[in-house]
Amino acid sequence: MIRIIEASGREVELNLSQISSDALRTIVGGWLEFVSVLDEATNRPFSMIVNETGVVDKLPRNQKATDIYLAYSRRRFPGHSNPAKAMAEEHKRSAKERFGADLVYIEFEGHSSDPYIAGDVVLIPVPTIALDSVIV
Repeated sequence: MIRIIEASGREVELNLSQISSDALRTIVGGWLEFVSVLDEATNRPFSMIVNETGVVDKLPRNQKATDIYLAYSRRRFPGHSNPAKAMAEEHKRSAKERFGADLVYIEFEGHSSDPYIAGDVVLIPVPTIALDSVIV
């Protein structure tokens, strides 16, 4: 089962066991970026697939997807003044440790203080992952 959350707020559920990367690119309208999130209602981990350049390309703000992302970042970094930025920094550190690569994030006006998800997104449940040292 996958869930599509359109920027308009409309949600569509599809009973699929597989989906191609081409289909995902069509739905999000560009290159794929995978973001780890948690469904607060069920406490289940998901991969949120977003358009990698959606904000830069000025796609419309997806408030539902943004709320899911920010809720997860607040849970991961409670009390942090900018939990979304803390998640980005953690992602950069992880890439450096795992791949020896430095990730470059393009900062642009307003996004650091008001991070958001832009465009349509796809949520795919993660069957079993390690989350904060707990297997979910």
